[in-house]
Amino acid sequence: MNEETIRRAKTFFEQDYRERGKIKWNGFFLSDHTQKINRTKKEQAQEVNWLEETAICDMQAACREAFANYRPILFQLDSTTTDQEAPAVLTAIVSSFDESGFWIDKNYYPFETIHHLEVKHEH
Repeated sequence: MNEETIRRAKTFFEQDYRERGKIKWNGFFLSDHTQKINRTKKEQAQEVNWLEETAICDMQAACREAFANYRPILFQLDSTTTDQEAPAVLTAIVSSFDESGFWIDKNYYPFETIHHLEVKHEH
């Protein structure tokens, strides 16, 4: 290299060049972060299938058993998501119940709005 080239390079780096450090690294971070979010969404988007429909008399018996033995229940609402998919299977402890539905904390679920209900058995 000749001296003129070296002098221009030195002048450029001393006076004109601006380190993009943080901006550059934020770009890398954003890319990595986006990939991780997409991977997490894909893992969480496991296809949820409809469980077998449970008769109301069986739901009542399951609530009775779960409440008496303080066992959690698994239940699936009888509705679809906005994407027309089956709703997630929920797990909870029954706070109370009657012949037409059950409570989880302060939320009441009538049996006719439930597609599937069973007592969760430990394995």
